[in-house]
Amino acid sequence: MKKEQEVKGTLKSSEERYRHFISISPIGFFETDEEGCLIFANPKFIRISGFSREELMGTKWTSKIYKEDRKSITDAWETFINHGGEFNQEFRFEKPNETIEWVRGLLKEIVDKHKKNRRYIGTISVVTEQKKTEQALDLEKTKRLKAEHSEAVLKNTLDSIDDGFVVINKHWKFTYVNKMAERLLDVEQDEIIGKSIWKVYYEGLNFRDFPFYTNCIKAMNEDVTNEYEHYEISLNRWFLARIYPHKNGLSIYFNEITDRKKAELNEKERNEKSIRFQSALLEISRIKYKSMDETFREILKIDAKEIETDRVSIWLFNKEKTEIICILLYSKEKDVFEKDIVLTASDYPFYFKTLEKNRVIATTNALTDPSTNELTSHYLIPIGISSLMDIPIRSMGKLIGIVCHEHIGPLREWTTEEQNFGSSVADMVGLAIESFERKNAEKEMVKFESVVKNSIDFIAISSIQGKMLFLNEAGRKMVGLGLKEDIHSKTIVDFVTPKELNRALKVVLPTIKEKGFWKGESSLLHFKTKNEIPVSVTSFVLKDPETNVPIGHGTIQRDISELSRINIELDQFVYSASHDLRSPLTNILSLLYILNTENKELENKQYLDLIEKNVWKLDSVTRNIITYSWNAKEDIKIERLDLKAIVKESFDNLNYLHQGIEIEIKISINESIPFFSDKNRLLIIFQNLISNAIIYRASYNPCISIAAKVTKEKATILFEDNGIGIPVIYIDKIFDMFYKASTKSPGSGMGLYIVKECLRKLSGKISIYSKIEKGTTLIVKIPNENKPKA
Repeated sequence: MKKEQEVKGTLKSSEERYRHFISISPIGFFETDEEGCLIFANPKFIRISGFSREELMGTKWTSKIYKEDRKSITDAWETFINHGGEFNQEFRFEKPNETIEWVRGLLKEIVDKHKKNRRYIGTISVVTEQKKTEQALDLEKTKRLKAEHSEAVLKNTLDSIDDGFVVINKHWKFTYVNKMAERLLDVEQDEIIGKSIWKVYYEGLNFRDFPFYTNCIKAMNEDVTNEYEHYEISLNRWFLARIYPHKNGLSIYFNEITDRKKAELNEKERNEKSIRFQSALLEISRIKYKSMDETFREILKIDAKEIETDRVSIWLFNKEKTEIICILLYSKEKDVFEKDIVLTASDYPFYFKTLEKNRVIATTNALTDPSTNELTSHYLIPIGISSLMDIPIRSMGKLIGIVCHEHIGPLREWTTEEQNFGSSVADMVGLAIESFERKNAEKEMVKFESVVKNSIDFIAISSIQGKMLFLNEAGRKMVGLGLKEDIHSKTIVDFVTPKELNRALKVVLPTIKEKGFWKGESSLLHFKTKNEIPVSVTSFVLKDPETNVPIGHGTIQRDISELSRINIELDQFVYSASHDLRSPLTNILSLLYILNTENKELENKQYLDLIEKNVWKLDSVTRNIITYSWNAKEDIKIERLDLKAIVKESFDNLNYLHQGIEIEIKISINESIPFFSDKNRLLIIFQNLISNAIIYRASYNPCISIAAKVTKEKATILFEDNGIGIPVIYIDKIFDMFYKASTKSPGSGMGLYIVKECLRKLSGKISIYSKIEKGTTLIVKIPNENKPKA
């Protein structure tokens, strides 16, 4: 009897330990919700049941029990969940292959402190062999063997799992350590069993300050399962710990997650760096473009700071890509900028070929890497550069340079994030260069447009085939085309006059094609009047600045009609002036000859009068030539004028013409508004018109009347006389150079022509009305310039 009681006591103690170990064992472990539906099953449970995970999850765990045991076990389950107590049953699983497996199932209710969210965890272990044994042994022996077997199975099971597992009693001492825990904690089981966990791992430290202590206390005091990530300082390892409280202390599962944590920390660091890089790129994008140098200084400082490198620089290729020039380099340590370093393709051919591949060069060891080792002796070693990262700069899709990152010190591996950041910076540098080039081009375009707009020349651009692409406003006006009239349907030869067409096709265009330009004279066609416009021409080939391939033709043509007119008039002038000068000179020479050969005093007086007359005529011609030349060359000088004074000065200068002659002179001038114009030209106009009125005066009671009225816009001046008048047939010609309405005219025919030219200079006009023996009226209108010009 005593022995039986001892056996029962041993069995009871063993069963309690067994139930405890089974309740936390991951082998043959399963978990259900309140309804008994499986929400977890470990691999051992799946293998024992014979069903797949998909077939098990979400189904009631009792549905997989052998049909003869199903009702009794279901009843036991219902009793357990409704009334509590203990669930420790043996039953059979019928596997899909129809084999039967005896198992022992243990269940434990888990509920939080608020009695909510109930769930159940349990373990199963195979007891098929034990059942066979029970048939051969008596009940007590069977129970004893079963208990011993269960404890051994549990120990073997806990030693075989992949998690570390320790049990700590309420005095914080180790009572069990499995094999995996020994490996993870770098200890032997015998070294720590019975010792306090705080003395083993936290000797000399205030362990109460550590999260592990806080989580253990919480699990023990609040009777809740706790899971958290724990960093063990003494081992320099990260663990994922699951702390389960029980009546004797704590059971702790843990597995190492150091690699995962390192990966997470690296990922976090990469994310933080990525965010930092994005912020830096945003900062760069907000830089206000000033000068290129100032902009690049800001970009390089941000780049060096964020990528944490010693030297950052911007290099640009020359046009031929035979050199790459450092336009700006920033040294972070010295906080200084440098520039104008030059590397040549002849010195570093392989490096240049690598750059031309238009890809990132990221070398950990720049001294040995084939891409950069050409730079070793002359560039890398003198500066102390160990690692190098070159990022291509592109503009309009073409490689134009690099952003270079130079690391000084231990070898450095450039991360993908750093390469991506560097590429983004290089793209922004490329955009900045494009922006500055665009602004410069816009400035040049504004200048060009201003030149084209204000030009008086015909300026056109055509395609290489001759199709018109552009014609400026002055050009349109010159050939009689409106601003909105289409030119794109025309070719450049459509603007050439018929007589010049053959020369344009056979001489001009071939010359442009062969030599790239042509200069000469031609004529344009006025599309409305069909008149010919003589022009001086400069035509040339337009080429692509990058490829030097011809892309079109340009032509600048200047109207030389006025020049042609002046040349014609000059020819006339030379002929007439030489004739007019030679005639009085010949007469003077003849008269002098007579004086030398004859000695007649009375006749001599006549000869001298004739000589004087011819000299005055010669003087008149000379003065007209001088006046014409002066008007053509001298600029207009604007000043405030007194018209009355100009009239008086004009009559005074002509006193030799009307001295001793009775002429009635009437002056009426209204100058209430100030009048501004060129005084010298007005004197020329007044003197010529007044002199004509005196010379061609009436023979009886001659009268000259001058009236003037000034407004803000103009001065209107009337010259009237009652002289001999001008025949109608001569009115349209009297302003032509050297034209004389009468062969008896004493003048050179230059006077009224000079009046017309002076008025043309002043943008003035003159009109004439005349009747034979009644007199002549001339109306002169001259703009009022209102104020003197600077």
